Parts: sequence; structure tokens; C-alpha cells
Amino acid sequence: MECTEAVYFHLTGKKSHEMRIAKGLPPKANLRNYMDVNELSYVMAAEALSAERIEEEGRHGNAPCIEASAIGASAIRNAIELDRRSRQRPLG
Repeated sequence: MECTEAVYFHLTGKKSHEMRIAKGLPPKANLRNYMDVNELSYVMAAEALSAERIEEEGRHGNAPCIEASAIGASAIRNAIELDRRSRQRPLG
């Protein structure tokens, strides 16, 4: 649960309970059921990167999982922000 929380926070800047409030959801609602395709894809990409890091680096335990999740989610967030900024610049 804390690893998923790290993904949400480092990807969106919000904790899961803040995301639920922003979406007008009940406190125990499964966020994934209310994510659009982009949000869900970003979470899945962050989790995939995190899982690769955990496997490749032999991370064991909660704290190493949380750290790997934060790194993976931050990488995806950075890619999203970079792409969005590049679309705001005029071409040519």
C-alpha cells in the first residue's frame, strides 16, 4: 500500500486521499476504477519501472520498494511534464 501511495504522490503530487477528494469520491473508493485511460497508463508505466528497478537491484522490504516506486513515478512525471511543455512551444 505504501508503494502505491509513493507512486500516486510522486506522479500526481497528491496522496490517494487527496486524489479521492479532488475526484469527489468516497474515502475508500478504488482510485483506478475512476481514472481515465491516461491516468491509468501513467500509473501502470510508473509501476512497471518500479518493478524493474526492484527486480534488477534486488530491493527487499518496504522502504526500498517505496524508494523504487518514488523513482519510477518521478521519471514518468518528468517525461509527462517535458512532453507537455514541448507542445506549448510554437513550431518553427
